[in-house]
Amino acid sequence: MSKQLLVHALVVGGGVLALWVYVRLGERRPTGAVQICAHVVAAFLALALLPRLVGRVIGDGEGASVTAAALFCVFLPTMTYLFLAVLFFLEKLQRSLPGR
Repeated sequence: MSKQLLVHALVVGGGVLALWVYVRLGERRPTGAVQICAHVVAAFLALALLPRLVGRVIGDGEGASVTAAALFCVFLPTMTYLFLAVLFFLEKLQRSLPGR
């Protein structure tokens, strides 16, 4: 498996995990605009810091276990949170449309 395919699989996996968490949260999802905007800002901030965080975890190590730890402990949770925040935002946007 190539590196690019692994990253694509982890992004898709993050989306699936976000959808699962979104459904599991049910009525406990944030509904206020301020709460949702805070989640979106935090998710994009985490996305902006992602390359530095992954670089710090990997460091000088070239081993497969270090790379796997960076992918599964930093990259996957960040992608999951990003997709979850987008789902919160889209739900709020849908509910604010006329006719709902």
